[in-house]
Amino acid sequence: METKTEERFDLKKVKVYRTREGNIFEAVTLCIVIAAWIIAGLDQQLDTMGDLTGFCGFSVVVLFALFSAYKPRYIHISGLALTNIRQVSLAIRLSRLMALEFSLMALMIAILMPDSPKTKAWAIGFAIVMGLTGMFFTYLIQKAE
Repeated sequence: METKTEERFDLKKVKVYRTREGNIFEAVTLCIVIAAWIIAGLDQQLDTMGDLTGFCGFSVVVLFALFSAYKPRYIHISGLALTNIRQVSLAIRLSRLMALEFSLMALMIAILMPDSPKTKAWAIGFAIVMGLTGMFFTYLIQKAE
């Protein structure tokens, strides 16, 4: 009697290769982050420690999101366990999209100045869009089986 051994899905063994989509996301995100730093530097917005810390924080979040796209075991989505490759690909796309959205938020803050009332309104709008993006992808990941 033969028994079939099911191979368990191991997230640590998933290899993510560079793709055109990933390269485009990375290039656009990098350009936006560099533009935000240049605009903030030219407008002398980085003269206080809080502003400098904020821009550094945005940069670290963007870099971590782009890094986690190549190491899916670092992607954690609302307690969901990634159990198949389709879920992993959606999580990677979400990670890249979040990096792009965070870089756009940094650019918006650099353009409008950190203390502007418009910045607070735009930041709330970005937070809503990012939340909806996260909920949409969480739904897609749950349905991908």
